[in-house]
Amino acid sequence: MGQSHILLVEDDAPIKRMISKFLQMQGYEVGLAGDGVEALKLVGEQLPDLVLTDVNMPRMNGLELARRLRSHHLTAQVPIVMLSALLEASDVLKGYAEGADDYVPKPIELSVLGAKIETLLRRRAPAAGAARPAGRLTAFLHGKGGVGTTTLAVNAGVAIAGMPMTSAALLDLDLAYGDAAVLLNLKPASTLAGLGVHGDGPLDEELLGLFTTRHGSGLALVQGCDRPERAEMVTVPAVQRTIAQLRASYDQVLVDLPSNFSEPTLAAIDAADRACIVVPPSLPGLRASRHCLEVLQQISFPLEKIAVILNRARPGGLALEQVSQFLNHAPDVVVVYSETLEDCAAHGVPVVTGQPSSVVAHEIRALADFLAGTRVPA
Repeated sequence: MGQSHILLVEDDAPIKRMISKFLQMQGYEVGLAGDGVEALKLVGEQLPDLVLTDVNMPRMNGLELARRLRSHHLTAQVPIVMLSALLEASDVLKGYAEGADDYVPKPIELSVLGAKIETLLRRRAPAAGAARPAGRLTAFLHGKGGVGTTTLAVNAGVAIAGMPMTSAALLDLDLAYGDAAVLLNLKPASTLAGLGVHGDGPLDEELLGLFTTRHGSGLALVQGCDRPERAEMVTVPAVQRTIAQLRASYDQVLVDLPSNFSEPTLAAIDAADRACIVVPPSLPGLRASRHCLEVLQQISFPLEKIAVILNRARPGGLALEQVSQFLNHAPDVVVVYSETLEDCAAHGVPVVTGQPSSVVAHEIRALADFLAGTRVPA
């Protein structure tokens, strides 16, 4: 496990020297911080493979540090080992509650500490000889609500699920007002808001099945949340664990995102192979879409992985050339307005199955071909 980077956060100088020397002898690269504030600064400069932190420290203690690491999409999955002389059960449970993966009491037995670190790093490493390649992840974004993003994601997912030898899943991460289940006429028994009761261990295919509802087309739906007040129960690690298992289980994974850049949203974008921005042919919607593009550029999302879908969800609107000029990006896919699509959505029936011969169903299948990589952009 040599060359893994471990961030050691400890305010006691002799203990810091002892642990640091031990870790370096084991072949690890070691970063040193005296408290949580210094640790966060170092994390921003280099993402560690594991954080080893004391609990009681000045300025920011280990519990607050763990809380902040777990709440950020870039650090939510980094293993955390806590060191403390506080051995009461209640103190240990506080550490686990804030996201610690393991707990080592003081005085420290270095051999035990080394074994725990090696175990956590081994669990985090990609499994060798995986049974299948990871599925392709497409994130559906929009800068302004009401542009038909969920409708397109749902229908495209159903179309992809109908392709030969292709499995597909849809993750609804609009945690406050997700409507994917409604458009599919499904009633999920469980959502990711309830994943916490199963602990924070690996999310395997069997556990994922408890949160999966299957549509008649074969599309698997995982709903993030069922009520706005439960949205905060869907943690960033839960989102990352779910996405990882969905990619391990399905060929194509679509994620329907809200019109914000919250930590769960950023976690999905980080994992995405492509980001599809659904834009309307209206000036307010285009302004919001351009802001969405700017944010993707600010977080260094590759330009070549961004696709623009022009969705004429309402009659009229700006011409194709005007949309292209405003965004400085020609739409990769265009879906024209259709009352058929609205009628099917009102009855919870995907248009590709309810009206498969319609013009809009043909366009949705073209979108699905594009998302699945069987058609190049227009």
